Amino acid sequence: MVRALAPVEASSVARRGASLSGTIRRGGLPLARYPLRLLETGGARALASARTDGAGNYSITGIPAGGYRLVLGDLADAAPCELRISVSPTTTRLVHDFVLRE
Repeated sequence: MVRALAPVEASSVARRGASLSGTIRRGGLPLARYPLRLLETGGARALASARTDGAGNYSITGIPAGGYRLVLGDLADAAPCELRISVSPTTTRLVHDFVLRE
């Protein structure tokens, strides 16, 4: 099961999958309620979706080993920001911060 925007203790991550977290900013300011989706690499199926908090922070937990695309922005965005990530069976935590262009 994947939970978005829920804290998790490092000691329990290995049993439940990896966590992915970070911040999203634009023009030096945090982006609140900014949408993001974690998709399987080979398809369009979303494993998880989340929104940033008021400080621009996001967190997705319970990510199983595999290849994924982290897509920032709405489905309506003409050119969403995308990052390919890989989670190995021994990965417990990934951190990716983003600064979007204005």
